[in-house]
Amino acid sequence: MSSKRIAIKKGNNSNGGQHKKSVVSKSNVVSKSNVRGRKPVASVAAPSSKKAPPPVDSDNDDDDDDNDDVPTTKKSLLSSDEEEAQPVARTNNNSNIKMKAFSDENASWLKPKGNSKTKLPMNESDDDESGDDDDEDGEDGEGEDSDDEEIDENDADLLPVERRALKEEKKAAKIRAEAEEDFQTSIRQDELMDADDDLGVPDDIDTEETALIDSEGREDALEDIYSRIQETVGIFANFKERRPEGVSRDDLMIRLRRDIKRYFGYSDFLIELYFNLFSPAETLSHLESNETSRPLTIRVNTLKNTRRDLAQILMNKGVNLDPIKWSKVGLVIYESQVPVGATPEYLAGHYMVQSAASFLPVMSLDPQPNEKILDMCAAPGGKTTHIAALMKNTGTLNANDIHKGRLPALVANLHRMGVTNCTVSNLDGRKIPSLPIKFNRVLLDAPCMGLGVVHKDPSVKSSKTEDDMRICTETQRHLILAAIDAVDVSSPEPIIVYSTCSISVEENEEIIAHALKHRWVKVEDSGLEFGAPGIVSFRGKKFHQSIEKSRRYYPHSNNIDGFFVCKLRKIQDGKKEKVQTHKQTADDVEEEDLAEERGGSLLLKANYKQNQAKAAANAPAKKQKKRKQSKKTSGKSNASAKRLKTSTS
Repeated sequence: MSSKRIAIKKGNNSNGGQHKKSVVSKSNVVSKSNVRGRKPVASVAAPSSKKAPPPVDSDNDDDDDDNDDVPTTKKSLLSSDEEEAQPVARTNNNSNIKMKAFSDENASWLKPKGNSKTKLPMNESDDDESGDDDDEDGEDGEGEDSDDEEIDENDADLLPVERRALKEEKKAAKIRAEAEEDFQTSIRQDELMDADDDLGVPDDIDTEETALIDSEGREDALEDIYSRIQETVGIFANFKERRPEGVSRDDLMIRLRRDIKRYFGYSDFLIELYFNLFSPAETLSHLESNETSRPLTIRVNTLKNTRRDLAQILMNKGVNLDPIKWSKVGLVIYESQVPVGATPEYLAGHYMVQSAASFLPVMSLDPQPNEKILDMCAAPGGKTTHIAALMKNTGTLNANDIHKGRLPALVANLHRMGVTNCTVSNLDGRKIPSLPIKFNRVLLDAPCMGLGVVHKDPSVKSSKTEDDMRICTETQRHLILAAIDAVDVSSPEPIIVYSTCSISVEENEEIIAHALKHRWVKVEDSGLEFGAPGIVSFRGKKFHQSIEKSRRYYPHSNNIDGFFVCKLRKIQDGKKEKVQTHKQTADDVEEEDLAEERGGSLLLKANYKQNQAKAAANAPAKKQKKRKQSKKTSGKSNASAKRLKTSTS
């Protein structure tokens, strides 16, 4: 507020209603300096009432008459020139000295600028202040404008500064009410969070009120949820010693799954899948790894360059890189001053920007020159061009993909990488065995749910359902049988490599078990130096022990995309007509492995068992037949002996 107050004085003249304004101090008396030879004067006012009492004039009313009418609602002041031309006479109670309402000390800030309104000291005029308030209030809404109108109607007799003070008080009261409401809301939030921190039996609250209340509280709530997740995982790490009293393992697991769903955003279906696959600590580590991208890797095209030469070229361009230890053609890029996917070397086909995990299926396939090889699901061509490089552009390579829209990218990469031994087809992989051609090796990088590359497509967290899993696994079962049927068993190496960029058992080990059950194949060592072994026991399901030779890769343990690779060898054409229904024991597996080491095969072993069963079934008939034959022979011998005896006698 201004340090001065405006006192409105009514003058009595013939026109009536004419008012004068004088500026006085908040205190009752203000001393004035005598600059122009005038004596110091004092001004007395009573600002507490709504209307100031009429001034006591020593002269006639004619001294106060002028042609400028100043109403009470108007906020402008008389200019200093008008004050000098028409001085306002005041009479002091203690003396008869005439005094002016405005001293020379006030002349500097009372002087108007042109026709504009006179400004108040140390502040803007009331009109300007009210205008600024209107602008500020306009941001809050229309409620403040209605307050102004209400003040103007009900308190028209108030001074402008009093109206402004009343308005500020209402605004402050409104702010205090909103602050109190926010404070009470925060108290309720803290109470909810404290209730969750007790590690008691979880209640039925499934909403995300404690995590997503407002923009300010979201970050704090998520931090609290993450801290609770870590605490619960720590309890599971040593449950016997850290178990809270009165809390069961199931209660903690329900709480942990609920917190992970809130924090990471996964669906209930995927959370169940991860907890069935990993321990709580490993589940948290895996989910955290899905939030970050894997290192950028490239594969050198050995048809055009070597890894050493290409690494030197890229380092000269300001690329910080290292070779991948387990690959002969891989480079990992840490930092680059140039776009890796737009260098002249990339455009010339000297390398392919490719995930390191996608090197693994081709390394396991181990293609050789002058072979006939099929890449059943080839687009966009990363693995296909890798196979062509290992074949040294010899033999025959067929790149097939069922999606016609993906073929242009496949063809473009084949041309850019300089592949000349490849043909491209757009067929359903399940119909390839009906073609008159057979292949030495087949690579099946099957379509999957992509649970190993969640960092590339975060929508997987909430979009994938159990129906998607069922559709994928059904397609994978048909494709792996077709891949096996497309291989020529008479080849020196009739190899099938099955791979997915998913980590679920349903899409990997169960598919291999299905192939072992319906086709004459066996699992071979993948030939890869690292990776977790395949799962042979999962939620009460027992798989063939040889599936342990397959390899699993996880983002949290290998720092590459999640992958599964299994290498199969075909041992005979055709289907397994009679499927064994009994569960295979470890002794059966060991017996089959020994038979294979001695030069036998699963087929010979099965035939041997069948022959034994037939022999056991026919044993009684054979014994009876032998008895009949022995009786006949004994009877014949007796008859001949009798004849011989009679002839001799």
